[in-house]
Amino acid sequence: MKGNVVKALHFGILLASFLQFIAFPVQAQGTTAFNYQGQLKSNGTNANGAYTIVFKLYDSSTNGNQIGATVTNNVTIANGLFNVALDFGGAFDGSSRWLDIAVSSDGGATFSPLTPRQQLLAAPYALYSVNAATAASAGSVSAANISGTLQLGQLPGAVLTNNENGVNLNGSFFGNGGGLTNVSGTTSWQVYAGTVVQAKPGIGHLLTNSALVTVTLPPTPNVGDTFRVSSIGAGGWRLAANPGQSVSVARLALVNTWNALPINRLWTSAASSADGSKLIASESGGALYTSADSGASWTRTKAPTNNWSAVASSGDGTKLVAVALNGLIYTSPDQGATWHTNNAPVAAWQCVASSSDGTKLVAGANGIPPYTSADSGATWTAQTNFADGQPNQNWQAVVSSSGGSVLAAIGSGALFNSTDSGATWNQQTHSFLWDSIACSADGSVDIMGPYPGQISTLSSGNLVVLNNSPSVSWTHLACSADGTKLAGVTYNGLIYTSTDSGATWTGRATVQKWTAVTSSSDGTKLVATVSGGLIYISTDSGVTWTASSGPPSQLVGGQNTAIELLYVGNGLFVPISFFGTPGIDFVVN
Repeated sequence: MKGNVVKALHFGILLASFLQFIAFPVQAQGTTAFNYQGQLKSNGTNANGAYTIVFKLYDSSTNGNQIGATVTNNVTIANGLFNVALDFGGAFDGSSRWLDIAVSSDGGATFSPLTPRQQLLAAPYALYSVNAATAASAGSVSAANISGTLQLGQLPGAVLTNNENGVNLNGSFFGNGGGLTNVSGTTSWQVYAGTVVQAKPGIGHLLTNSALVTVTLPPTPNVGDTFRVSSIGAGGWRLAANPGQSVSVARLALVNTWNALPINRLWTSAASSADGSKLIASESGGALYTSADSGASWTRTKAPTNNWSAVASSGDGTKLVAVALNGLIYTSPDQGATWHTNNAPVAAWQCVASSSDGTKLVAGANGIPPYTSADSGATWTAQTNFADGQPNQNWQAVVSSSGGSVLAAIGSGALFNSTDSGATWNQQTHSFLWDSIACSADGSVDIMGPYPGQISTLSSGNLVVLNNSPSVSWTHLACSADGTKLAGVTYNGLIYTSTDSGATWTGRATVQKWTAVTSSSDGTKLVATVSGGLIYISTDSGVTWTASSGPPSQLVGGQNTAIELLYVGNGLFVPISFFGTPGIDFVVN
């Protein structure tokens, strides 16, 4: 110590000190403390300076059990001598006790233990014997045998005193708090700056991130546990449940419960990356969701709630575009992490398509010309150069070649195409009530589905009806890049697929209100959506279909809202207080 290792501590309470201890009025003070005097040497030389000494009491000279609390003293040693007060509580019951000592000269960073342990004999037991004699004479110590006043400083920290000021209580408190009244500030608020938070019972979670923060419910709560959530960040918060958990939100004037299971949604459209791994799906009156694992799991994007009608994706799945029936056109450069609007007008947008690189876009709405963009949606241009002079159509569907130069669009029952990225348009067909369209990657082959009727193809101006295709009400079509593998969905019908360019067709899956279908470039991975149902995935060109796990329903709150939940058992949480407007600040989606 002081640059040297402590070699020995000379114990031994000298006779004079020992007699002084016995004469010390310990019993009168009502404590179990006693003075300990010792001499500390380092390398045979008396120690001097500031030291930290830790004392522990054991029931044996080696190993054994620690008795009482650990006592730490910061002392200034002069000429090796020190004197400290030790109090191990009621540790001296007549049994042998050994003192374990460790010394530090660097403020407690490192300690040197001193061996062997020193046995404490008569000195502390003077206290025991005096008190034991008193107790023995009375047989037991009753309240009538106790006199004098206990000072506040003499009470251990575990004792609560009534009407006393300046009482410091440390440590943990347990119990349900039953019977407590007038307790203010019982909820401790903790600040969270991240976007993912694991909720903890008994505290408030104050969220500060400007993005949407996901707060997961406590995984194993006890009945009666509460927790609070509030956000001052612009992104607000959403609660995520664990399997088997749900929240009753009747007090919020929303649906009765929400939970971690997938729910039926009004799915309207879907789009896929070229390899089928990255997906986007839209719902009417709801949100946009993306998947990065071929539909195994889904994430709600930060796009606002809207009546989304159609979505499209670049070949790598990073650049996305979405349109709504009563809103603007939204684009995302980062697979839905952020979304941007642009100079396209507010309209009843119904369809949208993208080139493979995501730079060239085309969108159609009711009663206005189609709009195109050559800069990933930063700017939009109304295209009015139509050979028949009628650009204002009720545009139902649009498709784009991989390069974005060849476009096709269905408007008011007719088919129009463009070979210059939408600068000029020519009408191709007249007589069918086309409702859906798909095209090969080079745009040379268009596949159209009427509502109702049989599918037709258009290549080099030649319209061919595929007589072997079902005569049904087609709602959406998709095809592989080479145009050989086709898929079509019907409303209140089946999914139909073909692997020979439409020569033969097979009905797949079950009867559902199918609204959209999308395909990977090779045609092996397909995704189909159901209005009021789930999302279905196929990895074998539509031979078999599996319902996706889908996005779970979630309780979402906006900025400057707060909610307090109580766990009542059986996986159920109920809100007992909230701040915000239900249906506006709080929504379930």
